[in-house]
Amino acid sequence: MPAGVRYVITLDADTRLLRDTVGRLIGKMAHPLNRPRFDAAAGRVVEGYAVLQPRVTPSLPVGREESPYQRIFSSLSGIDPYASAVSDVYQDLFGEGSYAGKGIYDVDAFELSLAGRVPDGALLSHDLFEGTFARAGFASDVEVVEDFPARYDVGALRHHRWARGDWQLLPWLTRRSARGVGAMPALGRWKMLDNLRRTLLAPLAVAALIAGWAMPFPVALAWTAMVLFTVLLPMLMPVLAAIPPRQPGVTPASHLRALGCDLRLGAALSLLHVTFLAHQAWLMGDAIARTLHRLHRSHRHMLEWMTAAQATNGRRPSLAGYLRRMAGALVLAAVAMGVAWLSGLETSALGTPGVGTSGQGTMALAAPFALLWLASPFVARWVSLSPQLAGRLPMPTADALALRLTARRTWRYFETFVTAEDAMLPPDNFQEDPNPVLAHRTSPTNLGLYLLSVASARDFGWIGTADATGRLEATLATMGRMERFRGHFLNWYDTQDLRPLDPRYVSSVDSGNLAGHLIALANACREWQGSPVNPGARLAGIADAISLAREEAALLQARARPRPGRGASSTTPWRGWRRPCSRPACAGPIRRRGCRSWPGTPTPWPASRAASPPVSRTAASRAAPAPARTCCSGPRPC
Repeated sequence: MPAGVRYVITLDADTRLLRDTVGRLIGKMAHPLNRPRFDAAAGRVVEGYAVLQPRVTPSLPVGREESPYQRIFSSLSGIDPYASAVSDVYQDLFGEGSYAGKGIYDVDAFELSLAGRVPDGALLSHDLFEGTFARAGFASDVEVVEDFPARYDVGALRHHRWARGDWQLLPWLTRRSARGVGAMPALGRWKMLDNLRRTLLAPLAVAALIAGWAMPFPVALAWTAMVLFTVLLPMLMPVLAAIPPRQPGVTPASHLRALGCDLRLGAALSLLHVTFLAHQAWLMGDAIARTLHRLHRSHRHMLEWMTAAQATNGRRPSLAGYLRRMAGALVLAAVAMGVAWLSGLETSALGTPGVGTSGQGTMALAAPFALLWLASPFVARWVSLSPQLAGRLPMPTADALALRLTARRTWRYFETFVTAEDAMLPPDNFQEDPNPVLAHRTSPTNLGLYLLSVASARDFGWIGTADATGRLEATLATMGRMERFRGHFLNWYDTQDLRPLDPRYVSSVDSGNLAGHLIALANACREWQGSPVNPGARLAGIADAISLAREEAALLQARARPRPGRGASSTTPWRGWRRPCSRPACAGPIRRRGCRSWPGTPTPWPASRAASPPVSRTAASRAAPAPARTCCSGPRPC
């Protein structure tokens, strides 16, 4: 490490920093009350913090990796502080949090606390161990974003690795440090034991359920209810905490809708947790057995693990793959049904009277759990499936045509206003009212949008390749003559003389937009080299122009229709077109604001005009005289 480095920030490959996160973490570490104080006798930090762990928030489920599993399991974290660091009970009670691998640490204090304590290749999960001796603090007001597994198999691999890492800390629960100074503090031992307890929850819960189903029905029913309550309560606590409104001013209807959403989410999480309980029990049992064998017998593969990126980017398991990986759940389901069946046979052989204590009742109690466990591979595959991407969804022909015509109108703006008068640069906007004015200024974002619009117009068949390359070359040549600051375009330029507009500054947002558009444009140009314009695209581009011409012709025809009460040669200016008045119009001059009726008439809007399309605001219609206005009767304007 270079000399003079005081702090180091550690992140996983799938962790993203928010704005000002680094500065806030450094500020907290440098605070006088947080500065670490190393005790040589104890061999660890006893005051302050050498490590600060920020709050970890799961990322939003988007794109290919979105799935029901990610949406459900990343939403309600319950009281598990290890899977998602959103709160820390140890920080609240003892002033010392748990380190989860993401955070900042003081280099000198960290090395003093951990130097020589652990031999190489002995610890898989070292975060908790490091945080115990370097004294970790939890910064709940500083946030980092981390990807959450989108597939159940990836999440299961992560839990398996966590469990193996927790059990590899077993020798340090009673062993003194390698330097002979300072044993593991009591709070650190408790944290490690708490992690071991967490890995035993699923195996013990399944063992308790199966043992309960070997008892008479009333006892088995109470036993099952108690186990379920113990297992599901941590996941339902966020829902229970959301029952009372937390913020004033929230309407009861809005609070009930939000509470209903939390209830549905909590119910789905609880059902999936019960469904995967048998596989989690088998998974944790396998992790514990492997770790104990490697600790005391083989001493090999101590650091065996797979990164989240490798697991995520790997091939998605098929249904057969899920059945093979989750075969342990099927075994436990068969064991549960066998225990309940044998218990029923024993009860029948003893001749115990009463239907409620028969083996049939115990079988009926165990059957729903066994069926869920048997179906768990199918459920795991289903909740791990990503939805069909928006780009692959079928689009109705009418919607596709409407989007094409909208894009063609958008291209018409660039086609009309990007001219040699503006040095082939796109003006920022065109103002229609009160007078037509073209804004002769542009920005990096406008430049990028225009360049990519040229490429899109060529692909849609609205212009040819020669026209597209000519426009691109002219605009890029002009951009090469524009003044820049250290290679960056300034935020505003005059399109007629290319001078930068005051105040001069570089916008990171606009520069980033331009960079992204240029990357997309470069890819489009590479595709053009080997793929000429499709003849079908050319015909579609011509059809777009014809469709727009028909729409404009219909609008002009509608404007030329006679107005009520006038001759056939009269036309209706666009300013007279308003939505119909729901009340009879009153004659006379305007005395208050109200609906606009037809010019010069007190009659309401004719029904025949209600379905007419709106008229585009052309220069000729803007020059027409404003119509006379009449008001509607009634207390309010329509």
